Amino acid sequence: MGGVLARALLSMAAIVMAAIGDPAPAALAPTPPAACPARHDVEQEIDRLGVAAALALEGTPDVRVDDGAMQIVLRAPDGKVLGQREVAAPGACHERAVVAAVVIAAWLGEWSGRETPAPAPSPAPPPPLVLTGTPAPPTPAPRTPPRIDIAAFGFGVHDGDAGTWGAGGELGYRLSGPFSVIVLGQGTGERSQGLGPGRAAYSSSRFGAGLAWRRWFGRTLLDFGLAPEAARVALRGEQLPTTRAATTWSLTTDGRVRLGLRLGAAVPFVYADAAYAVATARLTLDDRPDQVTLSRWNLAAGLGLLFSFPPEFFPSRS
Repeated sequence: MGGVLARALLSMAAIVMAAIGDPAPAALAPTPPAACPARHDVEQEIDRLGVAAALALEGTPDVRVDDGAMQIVLRAPDGKVLGQREVAAPGACHERAVVAAVVIAAWLGEWSGRETPAPAPSPAPPPPLVLTGTPAPPTPAPRTPPRIDIAAFGFGVHDGDAGTWGAGGELGYRLSGPFSVIVLGQGTGERSQGLGPGRAAYSSSRFGAGLAWRRWFGRTLLDFGLAPEAARVALRGEQLPTTRAATTWSLTTDGRVRLGLRLGAAVPFVYADAAYAVATARLTLDDRPDQVTLSRWNLAAGLGLLFSFPPEFFPSRS
């Protein structure tokens, strides 16, 4: 747009000078004043053309007439010549001011069309500082926080010959990842089998320690445990002429599986348990050859409730 305006103004200047024509012979033209045109007249014409503000930013006009030629110069505030042109000087001062104003306006229009130079690219950032020396030790992996589990449960148990009810408890301490050390104990009520003319009643209790493996599937808990136990069996006669009581000890291996569901801070669960006695226990009478051999197997199933400290409100899959 600026270039178009500049060309238009230059054309206007040519038209103005053509219209004015060559100056009249010296004998016919009036003698202009010494300072003709005056700077004030040129600035008035520039203001009439609407480029006074642009001129104030660029510089100051300087118009001189010498031997019928008019030199038009535009100087920057520091005195540097921004533009210079020589044209035929019209006879009248007003006409000279008009021609000078048109030429200067053409310069200003041409310069306003110049593209603003792109800013210089910012310098590239300095390369990162590399420090040589002993590397920092690797950050240790976060340790699994300790966890204590407390469980209580009730169950029904059967050894293949007789069944009864029982209850027990378990205490667990988390070692690493999904593994825990467990300590458990449980006891059963009395059950009886026929022996000679009467019956033999027996109850059992077991205590042991072992390992458990746990894994969460969302809010569902799967837990396996295995522990050797010391088993105590208390015996007594019923409906016999002479009743006596006796206690035997044996070693058993206990394995169980639990399936639980997280409900707040508690985990109710169902479980199944199987215990196998290393030694065989027999019930006999003193005065008769009758005897009963107790089964080595005890199979149980029941319900329980588990609490963890601290609570596992957001259990992981480990």
